[in-house]
Formats: sequence, C-alpha cells, structure tokens
Amino acid sequence: MEQEIRNIEESDGIRLTWNGWPVRGDMMSKVPLVCMYNIHQEAGALECEPIYCMSCGSVLNPYCNIDFARQSWNCVICKGNTTFPSHARGISPDNLLPELLGHNSTVEYVLGREGVFPGVFLFIVDTCTFDEERHALLIDALRTVMEGIPEDCFVGFIKYGTNVELLELSGERPRRVHLFSGKKEYTAEVAKLLNMSGKPENMHDGKFIRRKSECSEFLYEVINGLERDPFPVLNAYKPVRCTGSAVSLGVSLMEGCFPNMGVKHMLFTQGPCTFGPGTVTSIRYKVKGRGDESVESDSVYASSAKKFYEGLGERMINVGHSLDILAATIDDIGICYMERMTGMTGGMLIMAQDFDKEIYISSCRKIMNKDEEGWLEQGFNAKMLVKTSKNLEYKGVIGQGKMVGGSWRMGSMFRTSNISVLLDRKADTKSEIKSGEFGYVQLITQYQRSDKKLLVRVTTFSRMFMEYREDVVSRFDQEAATVFQARLLLMKKHEEIKDCERMIDKSLIRFVKAFAKYDKGDPNTLVLPDAMAYYPNFMFFFRRSLLVQTENNSADETAYYFSLLYNQRVNDALRLIKPTLISYHYQRGAEAVEVDSKSLEPDVILVMDTFHNVVVWRGEYVAEWVSEGYHEEPDYESLKRALNRSEEMAKSLCEYRLPSPQFCITEHNKSQQRIIHHYVNPSGGSSIITENINYEKFEEALRRVVVSNNE
Repeated sequence: MEQEIRNIEESDGIRLTWNGWPVRGDMMSKVPLVCMYNIHQEAGALECEPIYCMSCGSVLNPYCNIDFARQSWNCVICKGNTTFPSHARGISPDNLLPELLGHNSTVEYVLGREGVFPGVFLFIVDTCTFDEERHALLIDALRTVMEGIPEDCFVGFIKYGTNVELLELSGERPRRVHLFSGKKEYTAEVAKLLNMSGKPENMHDGKFIRRKSECSEFLYEVINGLERDPFPVLNAYKPVRCTGSAVSLGVSLMEGCFPNMGVKHMLFTQGPCTFGPGTVTSIRYKVKGRGDESVESDSVYASSAKKFYEGLGERMINVGHSLDILAATIDDIGICYMERMTGMTGGMLIMAQDFDKEIYISSCRKIMNKDEEGWLEQGFNAKMLVKTSKNLEYKGVIGQGKMVGGSWRMGSMFRTSNISVLLDRKADTKSEIKSGEFGYVQLITQYQRSDKKLLVRVTTFSRMFMEYREDVVSRFDQEAATVFQARLLLMKKHEEIKDCERMIDKSLIRFVKAFAKYDKGDPNTLVLPDAMAYYPNFMFFFRRSLLVQTENNSADETAYYFSLLYNQRVNDALRLIKPTLISYHYQRGAEAVEVDSKSLEPDVILVMDTFHNVVVWRGEYVAEWVSEGYHEEPDYESLKRALNRSEEMAKSLCEYRLPSPQFCITEHNKSQQRIIHHYVNPSGGSSIITENINYEKFEEALRRVVVSNNE
C-alpha cells in the first residue's frame, strides 16, 4: 500500500489520511479524513476548455460514465446527465477525449482566454541595512530576483527607511521620486492622488509600474546604486524603519489598479519595524546584547501589529494578490506578527538567519525558477473549488490562503505548496452508505501563469467505503496523518510547552486505544496494525521537535517553523517532525537507518535531513581515514565512493528545496555534531547528554497507560 500511496502522490499530488473509507464514521473521529493536496504540482496540459456538468459545475473526468449512443455523460458528483458539446461529438470507446483516459485523473487545461496583465512584481526594499557587507547582500538578492522576472512581466519599486519612496519608471528624465511619510497608513485613495486609479488596461504606459523590458536598464542602475538610509542611527537606538507604512502604500497602489490579477509584493528587509503603523518593537535597545530586542517581549505592540498586518493580508487576498517576505537578519524582525500576510496570501517566507548568504541568495533564485517553456513555476491569483459526491461532505481547508466568496483563494502558489482539504462522510444522507460504494472528490483550481495565460487544474479521485475495520485500517497513511495532526494540534495556542505535550499525548493515547489489540493490564500484548506501527514513533519525534520545544527558539523562529509545516508537501513537512537519516558504508553501500544514537557508528557516513539543515557526518574511523588520506589511494576506492555519494546526496537535497537549507560537513566530536545529537533518539548506543527520555521508555509508558483499566 505504501508504494501505491507514493505513486498516487506522484500522479495526482494527493495524500489521504484514509485510503479506504469506513461505512460508519466512528473510526475517523480519531484522525479525520483529510486530503493533503500539492495544489501546484506539475501535471499534463490540455490546450482546450474543460467540459462542465450542467447541473453542478464539476468537470468531465475518467470516472464519468459515458453514453456513446446519446453522446452524453453522467456526472459522478451529482449523477446529472450532460450532452457533449459539438467539438467533442463523435467519441467512441476507441476514440476517447484525453480527460477520459485513466491516467489523466489530474490535468491542467490551458484556456483560450487570458488575463489582462502578465505577472506584476512590486519590490518593497528596506534600506536600513545592518552594515555595508549586509547592504551588498541586499543588492545581490535584488539583482537575483530581478534577473528571474520574465521580460514581459511588470515591475515597480518602493524603498523605505525613515520615509517611503516610490520611484517613477517612465522614460522621461529626470525620473522623479515621490516621498511619503513613514508614520501613516495608506489607503486606496493614494492611487487616485497619483493618477493610478484608471482601468488596468490603461496602465501599460504608467509611471510607476512598467514592463520589465522597458525599464530594466534603469532598475539595474537603481539597484546597483542603492544607498543605505541616510538618517543617522543614535547609540543605543535601532534604525527608524517604517515597514508597515511601506507595505500599506504598496497594497494601496496595487489593489485598485490590478484587482484579481497576478500581483506579487516582494518585501526585502533586515530588521523590525520601529516606526509608524505595524511597529513591532521599541526603537530603543532595552538591554545590551543579542536577544535584547526580542519582539515578543514588546507586548505593548503585539495586538496592534498583528491586527495591522492581518488587515493588509486580507486586503491583498481579497483581490488575489500575495506577498513574499525575504528576510536576512541576526535578530527577530517581527515575522511572528507579519507571517499572516504570507500565510493568508500564499506568499513565500524566507528567513536567512545570521545573514547566511548561501541560503538567502539561493532561495531568492529558486523563488523565480522557470519551467522548460520559460514561464515562472509560480501560479498567481488561484481560486479552488471542492466538489464532492452526495455521500461526502467538504468541511474546509487548513493551510495557506483564505476562503473568499465561496472558493479557497491563494494569491500565489509554488511547486512545494500543500494544503489540507478536510472531508467527512455526509451525516444526513437519506440512504445508508453501503459497503462497496464509492465516494468522489474533485478539486478545481483556476490560476494565472506569469505570461497571463489562465489555467484550470482538475484533480478527481475516488475511494471505496468499506464494512470491515481491517480493510480500512490497512489503508491508513500514517505519514499524512502525522503531518495533519501536527498542523491541527499547533493551530491552538498553548500557554506552556507542557500543555502542547499533554495534548499530543492525549491524542496519541486515544488513537492507540482505538486501533491497537491488547489484553487489559498486560502492556506486552499491545500490537498496532502494520499500517499504523510507526505512528507513535512519529508522535514521539513531534514532541521533541522545534515545533513543540520552542523554549530555545525566538518568536520569529517558531513562527517560521510553523509556516513551513503548514505549506510544505507531506514528505518535507514530515522532516520537520522526524528527520531522515541515510547511512553510507564503504562496503554495505547506502541504506536508511533509524534516527537513533545507535546509528552513529564509527565506520559510517551519515546524511541527516532535518529540512532546515542537511548535515553530512563522518564517524570516528572515517574521519581518521580521511585525515590520513586513505580515500585518495587506489586500494580505498570504495571509501572515496562513499564520501562522494554522501556529499552528492546532501547537495541534491539542498538544490531542490525551497527555502534552501543550511548545509555542513562535520565529523565525530566536531561542533556541528550537535545538530545530529539534538535529533537522534538517545537510546544509549552513543554517548549523548540529554534530559529527554528515549523512545523505548516513551513507548513503555504509552503501553502501560493504554492497557490500564482507566478510561
């Protein structure tokens, strides 16, 4: 079943917590029925219009019944009958439309109509940089993103520090800069004052938003000559930075001119907002030293800042726009307050801690990745509808985006974007659901490509309702269930870490009680079905992860980790919960091993992937052999091969991932070994100093609680 689950994910981009659905709904009370959907995964393209059901609006798909004699089809969603349009007449069993072929359960229709505009990118640039070196990093990032924008797309440029400056990009010289106060919140009225309130089709010759091919030379001049904010920063004070005002100006300019179009705001920043609306921290340092301006301590700003940035997020998503935050910093900048702007709009959040250049620049480059045809891999202004058969019910979505006007809306989506679509048996069905009956779900997503083409992505899937418990349980996806449960449990705010741990424990105990077989009072008899055997282990690592153990995280780090959990695909999100560990041996080759201290053998090379970090670790013997140069000798070719393959594997993980992880090579007793030690289960195979209990003791305690007579 595991391989089948992965094959379905590869073709349709879906992972279901339950791949067999129970006739009665009691089993799904412990783990809901959820579709983890890769909403922008690559799919086959059809250059035609979708054929819609006249009754419910669902789209023709391989599950539909075809009446070849009448040239009509029966909808599996509503059971309605629809006649094929004229261009699709004449189909037969030997001459089927592409969307009726079994392997096309997910397709993308490239529509004949287009959007008014290709993608629009508005740079919002913080010039209060940390120092000259970090200012150069900002310029590199701006150049990297600028190079990735297609020539036909439109661009605009705002920079800010103490004040906000909007650049004119028209061909007239001298080009003017419009100065705005940094202490004001702006509304759509500002667009009227700048004569930007006309129809979008009249914006082609605009002063502030122009086609990249028409103004790239000037913009590169601006970027290369970008100066730091000229206002002096006093001792014991932070720079006067009006981030909130700058973003509100950008939103106000775009929402009236480009409603329901592909607009992306790109915020480049290196510090917290200290002035004007959206201020997240005091402008004065409180205590000397790192951590002094931890924005979470400035509770006086918390409520107003969250409300302000959430309001901006709502304004953007209501018109289909999005915002990316590309932050390079050594301290908190207020992401814990600003994250809802990216989360609500489907934007990307990059946080390069300690100004890590490799992470920052490579992440900026990957955001602008293009497909084979030269279009950006991003989708813009996406709207998703969920259609279900009468025996199922759509309950909502957890993840990036927001419900707007009856559809789930995302201003942008990436190849890595994943959302949780909640489903359930329909409780008020007139006729009882029978074993062997099928339920059908269709996900219809319309979005705009960077070349202004409109596409409709349609994913249709079906699963059987089953009578017998064993059949349903054997089709449980414990990885998808783990990721969803983590998302669900972390939606609730916890006063203390212990509260979150207790909730995880209670949820796990209820789960094991419901599905394990055991004799009361005898822990040794407890056995979970094979399809659920790793679920307690995943929950153990979830308790120990940085998502739950937040006491050593800053507020921004915690918000950043949460945002990744909610928008990454199942396999990548699972790495945030439980890392993967691959062992390379000069004789045995490569194999996956347990994330356990017993795996830290002296003669192996380990590659650990925690999502944030990719670490190559060399055991004690391997480190000695390398230091003595054995790997360069012909007789030790197998050692050299193991070294090369481990590094190639690690670098390949870094290459595809967005945001880019931190990569390092370490060895036994070196400082970066602490990353490995932090994550592995301390079973005693290697000397690890920790206060955490190991999995064996955790499992033993879990067994005792479950088999006890206490309900």
